[in-house]
Amino acid sequence: MKMADMDRLDNHESTGVRQGASHIPFDDRLLKLNEVMKRVSYSHDWIYRQIALGRFPRPVKLGRSSRWRLSDVNAWVAGTWKAGTPVGLS
Repeated sequence: MKMADMDRLDNHESTGVRQGASHIPFDDRLLKLNEVMKRVSYSHDWIYRQIALGRFPRPVKLGRSSRWRLSDVNAWVAGTWKAGTPVGLS
């Protein structure tokens, strides 16, 4: 293995970030609506109303299912989420 390859592996392991996509956390996972409701302490109706107003992250569509990126929900809770943040997987 080349030294540059080893450096990339070390960087990946220490930062938890995929090489070449520094803005995407490696451990980002998708949450179901009930998990989102628990994290934000709001109802299904409130969440979808805020999505329609552009004030809450849009879900990723997987077939007929909706899932939210953990990083988007955490950013919204922290007050750092911005409307128009790309969903990435939709």
